[in-house]
Amino acid sequence: MTKLHLIKLMFLITKENTPKFSHYHFHPYKYGPFSYALYSDLNYFVQKNFLSIESNDSKYIPKLTELGEKEAFLSQDNINLVDTYLDKYDSVSKLIDEIYRNYPIFTCKSERKNIPKKPLLPTDPGIFLIGYEGKDIDEFLHELITYNITNLIDVRNNPRSMKYMFNKVRLKKSLANVGISYENIPELGIPTKFRQELNSYEDYQNLFAKYREILPGKETYINKILHLGKTKRISLMCFEKDEKYCHRGEIGKYIKQKGIEVHSI
Repeated sequence: MTKLHLIKLMFLITKENTPKFSHYHFHPYKYGPFSYALYSDLNYFVQKNFLSIESNDSKYIPKLTELGEKEAFLSQDNINLVDTYLDKYDSVSKLIDEIYRNYPIFTCKSERKNIPKKPLLPTDPGIFLIGYEGKDIDEFLHELITYNITNLIDVRNNPRSMKYMFNKVRLKKSLANVGISYENIPELGIPTKFRQELNSYEDYQNLFAKYREILPGKETYINKILHLGKTKRISLMCFEKDEKYCHRGEIGKYIKQKGIEVHSI
């Protein structure tokens, strides 16, 4: 089957059979739901010669003689489940119609014409906070798109990550693909040398007490955020899931003291 058919089929199987099938997350894209993680795995299978690809029509061809019989990898119940979906959605158009009808949020970035349900996303300008800890890039993008964030402000001092997709260059490209602009303001970050031996809530509070002392000297960058937040839906991003353990929470408090609302994603 084609890449489009396979990815959309996996989306529907995942959505309708969670938690049995819950390995992949998806986000709205040009042709409906898309998963970078699934796409990466498919490329890996091609590299390892478990799949071949016909470049003319983007069709994947499984090499079962090398991959082995599917019974070695799936239970009979799962085989039957997948076969049911294959039989029911033997055409891509039928599959896409089903997805667009039942999962309209995943159509909001679609370039397809005559979408049956166009989701209404919030449009009021404002300032939000988000962390990417524990999320893959597909979950992260899905959250931003659901909140209709237009501008992501990376407040990491060093915009690198052990998660490849959250390194500055890769993240900027992924965001651009879904129409979200990216900017890094490292001046609002905390240098790595000050983030050593943070083992308790008290350690973080001591660090943030020092950070609060320097924030008034960062008004140039704070004002830039405030200016953007008047006309755009922007989100400040850092790593930690819980903003009580992240300096973006302190930036949020500082902005709130100015009488401006800040929301958490």
